[in-house]
Amino acid sequence: MVDFAKRRHRIFYFAIVGKTIILLTAFLKQTDKTPLSVIKEAQENYLNVINNKKFYVYNTKTIK
Repeated sequence: MVDFAKRRHRIFYFAIVGKTIILLTAFLKQTDKTPLSVIKEAQENYLNVINNKKFYVYNTKTIK
């Protein structure tokens, strides 16, 4: 959760090996529960990124 000007925002994101952080969605938190529509939006965006490699650069080098 992130506070901006005394308002609470929730951000859905994930990280890919190589320190890439991808923002899936963000919204103003108004209740204790996250709306199902926001969760579905984050899931759809996640699948779009995973299935389309031009959205990110994945480093295939072996980490030692």
